[in-house]
Amino acid sequence: MQFAYNGRANRPKPMTRDTLKKFLRDLRHFAREYRAEIVAAIIALAGIFFLFEQLELKQIIWEALAQLGVSIQAWLIQVGGAFGLFLASLTVSNVLGVLLLAVAAVIVGRRLRWRMLRANKISFEQCPRCGRALSHSHRTFGERVLSRVLFIHIRGYRCTNLECRWRGIRASE
Repeated sequence: MQFAYNGRANRPKPMTRDTLKKFLRDLRHFAREYRAEIVAAIIALAGIFFLFEQLELKQIIWEALAQLGVSIQAWLIQVGGAFGLFLASLTVSNVLGVLLLAVAAVIVGRRLRWRMLRANKISFEQCPRCGRALSHSHRTFGERVLSRVLFIHIRGYRCTNLECRWRGIRASE
């Protein structure tokens, strides 16, 4: 049995107005939902670029900020001694790169805290795996650090069923 080729077998379907609207709506929703993460990623990439770039961008930035930088360096050398000499040896792009990475880390930390506090909370009366009762457990070192860094209270839970061994955390302000 032979099949006739009609010329349309491998062509993609044309995008209709409704599918384009849905795609744009989903894209806007994604951008709104993850705006802080996208900005943090762009800032982090800019920070990494300024740390490793080999272009003459350092010279351009230096010329734009030369007057301010020289006066600040002179003041730091007078006031700070060895610390001022260390800062005077830094390049503008290194300082800018580290500053941008720090800003990105703060944005990601704040967003992580926001997401943890507003996440859908599961019921902590029953184990999500086996349905048995849960009990409080000691926090791990990582959970303690996360609690201190994000300024939230994290509480550990574990399943009472020894075969299940489920463990989870719950965050609250």
